[in-house]
Amino acid sequence: MYTHIIWDFDGTLYDTYPGMIEAFHNTLVAENIHVNYEELGASMRISISKTQTRLHKKYGLSENFEEKYVALRDQIEKERMPPFAHGSDVCKAIRDCGKKNYIYTHRDRTSLAHLTKAGLEDCFAGCISIEDKYPHKPNPAALLHLMEKHGMTPDVCLMIGDRDIDVQAGKNAGIATCFFDPTGETDPDATYNIKSLDELYAILHIRP
Repeated sequence: MYTHIIWDFDGTLYDTYPGMIEAFHNTLVAENIHVNYEELGASMRISISKTQTRLHKKYGLSENFEEKYVALRDQIEKERMPPFAHGSDVCKAIRDCGKKNYIYTHRDRTSLAHLTKAGLEDCFAGCISIEDKYPHKPNPAALLHLMEKHGMTPDVCLMIGDRDIDVQAGKNAGIATCFFDPTGETDPDATYNIKSLDELYAILHIRP
């Protein structure tokens, strides 16, 4: 039975990619760099850092490109950052039945600010962000640290995410994984595949 639930943030708890893609695209345009919007979005959904590295090599982005992108992203997210349906309720149900939630994200700790704004801060027992400077997913180092810190054994952990790197990070750490995609896309390497977060009630054996 899973008692420690590790969540990705972007694209899993919150539908952040539309805002991030818009901010990244508009920051490129401000530097007079024009790329296909749909191709940019597809690349960012795989890896934002790799997308930025690739475009920097191709176009030579400004030194403060990332700073300008993050500032615009944060501005957009203040106005609109929709959570995925059922996410908040599932996190609360996990907390209320004595299980633990954690965040493992490649963004900075702005994720915690959004959780606080939504009244969910007490639903999470820990967080690892880009600021902790662990190797990026699918490297399992961050997950292994989290497990050691909180005394978790692999058999009671479940990693939930919307990208293959989330699944591979969990797999590399020796824990179960759940791939979430609202369109119904699946990941053959995941332990579970879901298209709605309320499917987690059955997987975790908890009540709504």
